[in-house]
Amino acid sequence: MVNHATVRFAWHDSKWNGTVCRDPERNIYCTGSYSLLSPRIQRRIDFHKEQKHKGQKVSKIQKEATYIPPCYWCLNALGDSECIVEDPHPFADTERRFSPEFAKVPPLKYNLNKFCVFSWNFKLGYAEKGSYQRYVPPEELEDRTKQYLNKLEKGKSITFFYANYSNPITADHYRYLLLGAGVVRDVKEPQEYHIPEKLVEKIRSQRGMANMPITAWQFQILLDPNTVFVLPYHEYLDLINKEKDESASNELWKKLDEVAIRIEENTMIPNFKYVSMHLEHDKAIYLLYMFRQSTSQMKKHNLVEHSLILGAEQKIDKLLALAWKQRGRYPGFRNALFVMLSHDFDKEYLNEIIPRMEKYINENYGSIAKFFESPEEVKSSMPSDVLKTLRILKKNKERLEFLSLFDFSITQFENVERLIDKFGFGTVKANPYIILENYQFDFQDSWDINECDYGVSIYQIDIALIPDPRYADWETPPYDARSPERLRALISKILYDSANQEGNSCLTREEILNRIQSYPLYYINEKLKVDQNLLLQYEKQTIFKDKFLIIENPQKNEVIYQLKRMREIEGIIEEFISRMLKKTYAVDPKTIEDIINKELGSFKDKLQFLDINERRSLYTNSLKNGLFVISGKAGSGKTQAIINLITKFVEAKKSVFVFTPTGKANLVIRNRLRKLNLHKASNIRVSTIHRFLYRALSEYYMGFTTRRAEIARLGHLTEDLLDGKLEALEEFRKLVKSWSFNPRVVIIDETSMVDEILLAVLFSMINPEALEHLILVGDERQLPPIGVGRPFVDLIFYLKQKGLETNLIHLKSNLRFDPSTSLGMFSDLFSGQEEPSPKEIEDALNRKDEFLERYYFSNSKELGNVIKQILAQVGCQNFNSLFTMFTEIFESEDKLNLDKVQIITPRRIGDYGSMGINRNVVLEGVIQYVPNTKLICEENIYFNAKGSRVLGLANGSIGYIKNDGNVHFEDIDELIEDYGYENVQRLKYEVSSEVYSPLRTERKIDLGYAITVHKSQGSDFDHVILVFSQVSPFITRELLYTAFTRPRTKLHFVVHNDLKDELPLVLMRAYDNSLVEQRKTLLFGHKASPFKPYKLTLKDKTILEVDSKIEWIIAKLLDEMNIKFEYGVEEFLASYHLKPDFKLHANGKVYYIEHLGRMDNIGYRERWLKKFEIYKNQLGIADSLITTSESEEITDVEENIKKMIEDIMSNKVQKTEGFSYHHYEI
Repeated sequence: MVNHATVRFAWHDSKWNGTVCRDPERNIYCTGSYSLLSPRIQRRIDFHKEQKHKGQKVSKIQKEATYIPPCYWCLNALGDSECIVEDPHPFADTERRFSPEFAKVPPLKYNLNKFCVFSWNFKLGYAEKGSYQRYVPPEELEDRTKQYLNKLEKGKSITFFYANYSNPITADHYRYLLLGAGVVRDVKEPQEYHIPEKLVEKIRSQRGMANMPITAWQFQILLDPNTVFVLPYHEYLDLINKEKDESASNELWKKLDEVAIRIEENTMIPNFKYVSMHLEHDKAIYLLYMFRQSTSQMKKHNLVEHSLILGAEQKIDKLLALAWKQRGRYPGFRNALFVMLSHDFDKEYLNEIIPRMEKYINENYGSIAKFFESPEEVKSSMPSDVLKTLRILKKNKERLEFLSLFDFSITQFENVERLIDKFGFGTVKANPYIILENYQFDFQDSWDINECDYGVSIYQIDIALIPDPRYADWETPPYDARSPERLRALISKILYDSANQEGNSCLTREEILNRIQSYPLYYINEKLKVDQNLLLQYEKQTIFKDKFLIIENPQKNEVIYQLKRMREIEGIIEEFISRMLKKTYAVDPKTIEDIINKELGSFKDKLQFLDINERRSLYTNSLKNGLFVISGKAGSGKTQAIINLITKFVEAKKSVFVFTPTGKANLVIRNRLRKLNLHKASNIRVSTIHRFLYRALSEYYMGFTTRRAEIARLGHLTEDLLDGKLEALEEFRKLVKSWSFNPRVVIIDETSMVDEILLAVLFSMINPEALEHLILVGDERQLPPIGVGRPFVDLIFYLKQKGLETNLIHLKSNLRFDPSTSLGMFSDLFSGQEEPSPKEIEDALNRKDEFLERYYFSNSKELGNVIKQILAQVGCQNFNSLFTMFTEIFESEDKLNLDKVQIITPRRIGDYGSMGINRNVVLEGVIQYVPNTKLICEENIYFNAKGSRVLGLANGSIGYIKNDGNVHFEDIDELIEDYGYENVQRLKYEVSSEVYSPLRTERKIDLGYAITVHKSQGSDFDHVILVFSQVSPFITRELLYTAFTRPRTKLHFVVHNDLKDELPLVLMRAYDNSLVEQRKTLLFGHKASPFKPYKLTLKDKTILEVDSKIEWIIAKLLDEMNIKFEYGVEEFLASYHLKPDFKLHANGKVYYIEHLGRMDNIGYRERWLKKFEIYKNQLGIADSLITTSESEEITDVEENIKKMIEDIMSNKVQKTEGFSYHHYEI
């Protein structure tokens, strides 16, 4: 049985052509924590030798320097020379207990053949989780390896090359990158190490090491040079690196993103997890069409030499022909037969009889296809076991033939059989896409893909039913690619993918049509004429109405699609919020004054920045309302408000649940409560949301022994939902009704980081009847959640739209930085709705104070010197290596202070992304995990405790290797109290293994001196070093705002010299690129912009959406008074970056109205006065400009605005001094 395979590569800057990298120092990806055998490459790479021999053949460096680059597994994939490789045992250089003895073990010798790769499926050798032994027995490993390699057949199997997350293209997205492919020419089996018997015995006597392998975990695949190719990504990267123009560079990044093949298909991601993994035929075919789609787009770009693309396309065509041939019409015959016969025979017997049956059918019928076509009766003269089996087959022939069309695993066919039993064979055969709609599975992972179940996707149904006539020489029963059943399935996938990959909960019809056209199986689209008219026809049918919410947006003349399950997710949030909005309570003013008086003590050194009325409003409305939302930037006093509210609720004997999306935010609140001696209060529960969801039921309901299965099932469904499997929602909602929690108060901190699904699952666990207060805290200007939607932003939109401003407060106070300071101005510029001008940005940059300082650099050496200069300023006494200086800073106080200084960058990739700074600047080219190394956790790490899955270490947690070599994360130490020392020790061992294990293929724990802005969200630091080196579409308004609000003391803004002259313009352009604005949701209704909540329908049916309530009132009154006006006037925008709110004509004169919404903010006030100078001196229209601001007194706002309009119309506008010549307080 033929399989194909994935093979992981380390990134190589010369396209794996058998040479040393052209620039080893700049290839930070080869040694990245998500490379190929990352720990081994990091230990063994010799930059000095590679730099000396850069660009040379590996055979030459092997002869001259007796050195082979440790990435030799992949670097000769397209190489045409050979040499001998000597490879020491993986334990030989790990500085662990037995390393000196393993260093004496003779290294293995391999011939590094032309056009070859080495690889290994790391699932083969490890025992199952929970096993006492770490490895499988040697004889089992040998058997697994033979089975695995036997399915890679010469001239038939295709290998697909890919890079892990450490690559210069998809590293920021943490996605695998498909590189190229080639046909297997030969396979070389693994060798064995000649380890002394005594050493083997010694190791195998250790706990869990009884099966320690002596077989080398690597096999060699020789490739057919006539079929091997890699896509020309390097050529795109070279163009980007040479391009100096900002906008041209941006366009090149976008084009590279269009052709880069990210592995985002959920059914396929696990096939790339273990370095090498088998691929089924249909997955191989789908990947080959993705290659074709990429090269087709490259030709449109016309950036790369045409012959390169043409050469790749010719090879892709060859591979497609081969893949379709190997697939055949009935790829699922063997597995479907196995499942069909499993009712009559045991597994061991089936493994014997099925190959015999295949042989018998081929010998007697010529092929499986002819067997299905044959009307012959079964002859009784054959062997009895074959006779019995054939009779079963003949009886179920139609069913077997249908199932055999699909390239499914045994596990998947078992699930499909259950669906057939549920719906009936006739129904499933008539509409095979029903499999997609109803397929439920438990994720099954194994080295043997026949035992795996990663779910089913539409391409697996399409390839079976609609083969490509250019390659497939068979026909299938006619299935209409334009049928409503298939299009419903395809649109469902498009919407699911958009939710999981882009965060959209809905899409427009036009977007869906575009994505249908870009579906990788392009040969179907060539005949498929899906247009608006066809969808219009189907939108009226039940089959579409049952699956999608389809709504019209007449304002933009568009139709919006949303999965009904996604609508249900949003409905859970809307219903919960609606119920909490109905609750109100009486509040004693004395209670509020008590809180305020205590708080004044907390802010005694910042009283000049504190707005007492703002704090009074915060506490009054949070205690008065069932729902209250607190929004504000870092340093606005949000955390102090949370602590004060918790204290007040505890005094009132109310149970309080405090949730955070990150471990860091959780620690901040726990530490604040510890100072008040409240951290052990029985009625306070502080937890990350994930930790609560995974463990809460099993802990709180331990006594319900008769319903443990139900609790376990609910936990499993929760996990499925958080993994994006919305099909679990219906069962989850039924079960969860019996298991909700009854806190009186729920506070969610950093809510802006919580996505729709996570929030809906959490709300489902809380009883709204018992809940008195729901308080959501966050910052709507930060980066949106990693997940679906932007619920915090949408909720604020809804509250404003409905006039529920007393359920919301936006904290304007900046208790960290005076708004008139450079950093205060910066955060204000990027938090507002109004695009800042280059002049405003330049003024903020040039403001001289102790809160922001700019530095410039041109190369890594200069950047290192700048960082040394900053560390000396921060308090480092000794001017040494950066590693030593950071150590001194972190350990300079009584306790470890990892928040003292943090480097942040917009991206992971590039010379000055977090990866490059960590390796080449801080560690000066040497990746090492030694005492005093700062760390960051790159992925959530879970462990099992008390019978449930527990989030042990959260993505983004910062850690440190202490002097004794122990890996320290403060988050982990916090768990001991809840889970006990032994359970947490197991977690510590797992985390330590991520750092030290010699057999890891990647590291979830990376260097943490420099981290991305995304990783810094939810945290703040005394000194932030923001390294800004290049422009790309990745730089957004929210990213810059998040970066500018991370410092507690000072921002050190370190800018590449290439950006120096145009820095204000670069930052201004980034403002227009908003991730929050780009997301599409229907939570609390459709919205053109999440920051324009006030909608007004004018008399002429024009719909106006405006920023503020005052603007809405002005527009409403102008319309009621039949005065024609323009809103959002852009005539001065291009030249002066001014955009008055309104323009109207009266008495032959033009008037402009500008509402000044934040005149209580010093920075905003200063910005306005500079704008007014432009109106006055450069435009000369100051006498036509009318400004408004809100009065501090309680007034009739509408009446005041009406008076202003009447003054305009009667040419009697009042004259004032100060903010403008004609200013009205309303």
